[in-house]
Amino acid sequence: MTTTPVTLASRVFAVDRRSSERVDVALWVRIRVQGQPEHPARIANISRTGFMAMTPCPVYDYAPVLVELPRIGWVRATTLWSLGDRIGGEFEQLVEADDFAKLRPFFI
Repeated sequence: MTTTPVTLASRVFAVDRRSSERVDVALWVRIRVQGQPEHPARIANISRTGFMAMTPCPVYDYAPVLVELPRIGWVRATTLWSLGDRIGGEFEQLVEADDFAKLRPFFI
């Protein structure tokens, strides 16, 4: 049986099939990968279902993480991909519309 390797490009382009529209933001947050200390991160875009962030913290694909969102608090997520210092994550639970509205001051 032969398997076709998943290319990096196909993993990254897979995020284009997301279910919610992302909003560009400038959010400085803290991120915690399970078993590691907190690290700074900058979220560049976010939706009620996930986010894309940049962080110096090494994060592997499908890692469970916690993200501290301003005005909301710590939210559980899973990284779906990583590329250099960028990660794409999916929230464990849909962020409620009222909570997501609290992030409007950070929209670009």
